[in-house]
Amino acid sequence: MSPGLHLDPDRLHAHGRRLAGLLAELLPLPVVDGPVRAALAATPDGPAVLAELDRAAAAVDRIGRELADLTAGLHVTAYAAAAADAEARAALAEPS
Repeated sequence: MSPGLHLDPDRLHAHGRRLAGLLAELLPLPVVDGPVRAALAATPDGPAVLAELDRAAAAVDRIGRELADLTAGLHVTAYAAAAADAEARAALAEPS
């Protein structure tokens, strides 16, 4: 890396991969639908439980989208950092 440039492309890509791993862990959220949803809705607390499950699923979906955006942003930043580093190295290597 060039002196004073603290955006290490390898570290940014590593963070992006870790975020992608977190996203993969979040997405297999169990879905309650069909007969299970109908049976749960028939219980006294069922509608409240289903509403809470739906809110949780929506929150996980939003978090998943945010993680995907952050992951993409980290990778774009890593490529930009690598390009800036290469440009700085080339400029430093040019004779004055």
